Amino acid sequence: LKRPTASLNDFAKCSQALGVPITGAGIDERITERAAALLQGLFEQALRDFRQATPLPSALLKQFNGIHLTDSTQIQLPPVFQSVFAGSGGSASAAALKLTLSFDYLTGTMSAVELTAGRVPDQSSSIPLVGAEPGSLHLFDLGFFRRALFVALQDSGAFFISRLNVRVALYPAA
Repeated sequence: LKRPTASLNDFAKCSQALGVPITGAGIDERITERAAALLQGLFEQALRDFRQATPLPSALLKQFNGIHLTDSTQIQLPPVFQSVFAGSGGSASAAALKLTLSFDYLTGTMSAVELTAGRVPDQSSSIPLVGAEPGSLHLFDLGFFRRALFVALQDSGAFFISRLNVRVALYPAA
């Protein structure tokens, strides 16, 4: 983590210091589609465990056919990745990966995952519309606040909850 340009051999040395005997070539051989599928499965199991550990009242949930929690996070990358995953620059990282995830609380599964450059705003993500069907509920933070998204969800018969952007004016219906 202290060396943004660390090689696989550097990771191997760190692993060996932690008691895991492996070489740089050994790490390279293990970065496969099967390994990615395993990590995805482990992540989904952790989300299911989270869901079971934090149950909501079932009567409250029965009115929805899906409860989609959507959020994003950024992971700073070494500058060498700037051409693929541009960061925000300035005092922020020159290279960053944005991971946007939608989690269906009712099924305990990831309903969508998106990887983009760190500088891509949440509002441009298509993830919030995944699972938008009549009777589904979608929860977002202010990063996804966009009138067009809310209109699309309403038109699909879905419900949504988001904090109100303080720059938005509300008027009583005439």
